[in-house]
Amino acid sequence: CRTTRLVKWRYLVFMKSNFKKVKTLADLLVFLHEQETNDKFLNYLKVGDWHQLSNKEFCSRVYNLAHHLKELGLKKGDRFAIFSKSSPHWLIVDFACQLLGIVTVPFFANISEENLEYQIEHSGVKYAFVSGGEQWQVVKPHQQKFKHFVTHDVQLKIANQSNLKKLTTSESCPNKNFAKLARRIFKDDLATIIYTSGSTGVPKGVVLTHYNLISQIAGARESFSLKPQMRVLSFLPLAHIFERMVMCFYLSENLEIYFADEVTNVPNLLQEVKPEVLTTVPRMLEKIYSKIAQNIAELPFVSRIIAGTAYKYASNMPELVTKKSLLKKFFAKTVYHKFLAAFGGEVKLMISGSAALDKQINQFFVNIGLNILEGYGLTEAAPVISVNTAKARRLGSVGKAYPGVKIKIAKNNEILAAGPNIMQGYYKAKAKTTETMSGNYLKTGDLGYLDKDGFLYITGRLKELQKTSYGKYVPVQKLEGELKKLCHVEQSIIVADGKKFVSAIIFPDLALQKKQKLSKRNLQKTLAAEIAKLNKKLNKWEQIQKFIIASQEPTVVNGQLTPSFKLRREPILEAYAQQIDNLYS
Repeated sequence: CRTTRLVKWRYLVFMKSNFKKVKTLADLLVFLHEQETNDKFLNYLKVGDWHQLSNKEFCSRVYNLAHHLKELGLKKGDRFAIFSKSSPHWLIVDFACQLLGIVTVPFFANISEENLEYQIEHSGVKYAFVSGGEQWQVVKPHQQKFKHFVTHDVQLKIANQSNLKKLTTSESCPNKNFAKLARRIFKDDLATIIYTSGSTGVPKGVVLTHYNLISQIAGARESFSLKPQMRVLSFLPLAHIFERMVMCFYLSENLEIYFADEVTNVPNLLQEVKPEVLTTVPRMLEKIYSKIAQNIAELPFVSRIIAGTAYKYASNMPELVTKKSLLKKFFAKTVYHKFLAAFGGEVKLMISGSAALDKQINQFFVNIGLNILEGYGLTEAAPVISVNTAKARRLGSVGKAYPGVKIKIAKNNEILAAGPNIMQGYYKAKAKTTETMSGNYLKTGDLGYLDKDGFLYITGRLKELQKTSYGKYVPVQKLEGELKKLCHVEQSIIVADGKKFVSAIIFPDLALQKKQKLSKRNLQKTLAAEIAKLNKKLNKWEQIQKFIIASQEPTVVNGQLTPSFKLRREPILEAYAQQIDNLYS
């Protein structure tokens, strides 16, 4: 046993040292190919059954595809679109392109027609990977704009297409010289163009190089300590830079990665996979937090009293309460382990990003034993700017500067960031790039401060404060965050700018409304009661005096939701303009 541990220790030291040579995503593939064999490297569901790809097979398929793409005439600098849900096939296509210096342009699975057309034209993509019939229906009206398609799980009757499985399993290139191909790719070469969600205006194409991403992966390896073959459940879209970068980090650590087939199936997969590592977004944690409260309300009287008290205690427990607390020990043994079962019961590390996580919700999960480490970043920063780690964590903050990143606060309290991760600019948009940069520093548009120990705190958006007609400033993000904590609220939009009082557009939790068989009238009364309680905690000028219950669910198709599930304020305000006017008449 001691000999085995020594061999593993030497291997890990070797791999850590070897990663220093990695400067591009092509180098990363060489690094992955040198790792110990992992038979459960990538796992995906097909017709309800799990299928596996080992790390060796993954690398082999990437090389085979790169070989065939080269035969098809693709060359360094060509643009290659990815229309696919997250899967090992998404990664195979991306890495094959990176091995040849081809620039990948990922498209969200639920992109609007308007943004789709714009991004195809703007990026200049001429080749595409299409996975599944649903995605082909999205691309089909635009097929004449592409020279060639690589397809998976869809049968097409067109001449300019190749089957991914045939391309990747062919043995026409048995002598795979990864290093030879990787030497032709340089760290400042363009790797990808990622379009921002476009919550306001048209999407902007963020230009990222190989080293923008590699510097982030290196930072993750420095910040988080993971062991080979730990289990990961991945359910966020790889088209989003957050999950894409973290996925590359997972690959570099030789973990066992399980891909969710559908977001709606995540609760079941948490129980089946029992992940040890999770990357999540605050909305999932907010939903589970509310769901726990709903489940408690349905318990028998005695159980409801005990669980409810434990819930309130965890939500309001002082930060880092002593482990000697008898009450905490009692709740941990009798209640908290049941709360943790919602995540599969074996999570050792959870990284939360993409948006701000409410401090109380964060504190609740940390107090019941979930190791949540919150970070902060933007697509333009590839994406991480700061992060909490096991060795340096402070609830309420988004952590200290990420390795290699410099943070400073401007005179107007805007957060500025510089480092090897910052984008090269917006594609074909010099004016917007100049507007977003201050020398080498990225202007994030977020407001915040650094405490004496270097922890970063987000206080709002530069354009987030709305001014009422009485001259009072209303913190929109804060109020929308408070509303999301209410049981019957899914999401909301605050209306205050130039108005004589604060109002809100409420998107209700339709599943809960259906479960409780609430009519619209009763829902109105329930929401009014919940908001009345919330108002007691707010300053008078912040209190929500009136609200509108949204008549339709926000979606990407109706233009009210971005592909990364953020509300688009302007289209929503436009859709409900008449009702808003009626509130103030």
